[in-house]
Amino acid sequence: MVPIPGNRPRLRSEDVPDREMMMGVAEGAIFLPEDVRLLQTTLDEVLTILPAANRTASMKNRLASRILAAAAKGERDPVQLRISALLAPADE
Repeated sequence: MVPIPGNRPRLRSEDVPDREMMMGVAEGAIFLPEDVRLLQTTLDEVLTILPAANRTASMKNRLASRILAAAAKGERDPVQLRISALLAPADE
């Protein structure tokens, strides 16, 4: 599909990460390009685990936030990153 200039799909509110949710998740963290690839691959893998009905933009944002938070603390093991994404913290 070729995009038509000036005809962008509209973003819905659930497609945009909540600012409060993202604040502080990985504030001040610096990720190298290979880290970013690892984090993206981890998120993609986690999404394949979920049932299709749960693969919403909102869920993707929550999973990405959890992965970023774990990575910001130094985690780079893909298995541990997936576990961090799938196990919701008690205060979430």
